[in-house]
Amino acid sequence: MPEPQPSSADASIPVLSLTTGEYVFRAGELADALYIVGTGQIELLRSGETFRHLALLGPGDVFGEDTAFDGLPRECDARAAAEATVLKVKASLFIDIIRVRPDVATAVMRSAAKRLLQVRAACLSLAMVPAHQSRVPAGPPTLAQFIHVESGTHFPVPELPETVVGRADPHIGFEPDIELSPVDTHRSLSRRHALVKRVETGFELVEAPRVANGTFHNGDKVEAGVPVPLRDGDEVSFGLIRTVFRAS
Repeated sequence: MPEPQPSSADASIPVLSLTTGEYVFRAGELADALYIVGTGQIELLRSGETFRHLALLGPGDVFGEDTAFDGLPRECDARAAAEATVLKVKASLFIDIIRVRPDVATAVMRSAAKRLLQVRAACLSLAMVPAHQSRVPAGPPTLAQFIHVESGTHFPVPELPETVVGRADPHIGFEPDIELSPVDTHRSLSRRHALVKRVETGFELVEAPRVANGTFHNGDKVEAGVPVPLRDGDEVSFGLIRTVFRAS
């Protein structure tokens, strides 16, 4: 979208720098501003549900405008999916800007329409996925597995003390135990992204060092090297790859 440039307003638009996993706002917070993505990616999440992802936004996209002008509570979470910068535009200042630059209002509406299409598609997916993916199949126990939310692809966890989750690198001859590259459409995965460890109590998830795009367990960022208990039905995101863990 075109950048608003009235000189009197420039100094009033702060730029927020976000690390991976940092929240711009959380559901329930009162709104007083809208945001424009400068760099990186911002994901919108439906708070408190296993299947959370609503939209993935990039540079120029607008979010938060649906509640900004009425001061209503935010209806979802907004989180940095990777290192990002966003412009925080107060609702009152935005009104002043569009008086000078009406084309900015048009660009915002186009961006909002694009995002609403993403959210609509995600909501349809949310309504359909649990019906056929959240049940444990009848019959004898199966291997533990990660189920990719968008495609329904199953990735079994081998019967090993430690399982490496990541992406293959044919240049160095490396292949992880669980290879997620086929569903990594945003190329957000590290070679050795995480470990799944078998322990007496079940399973643990451990993020590997120097992972670029983070690992998230039930919406919370995992700290590298710190084990997190992994239970049946937990949501695990390896970078931007959303999965649900099934223990058997």
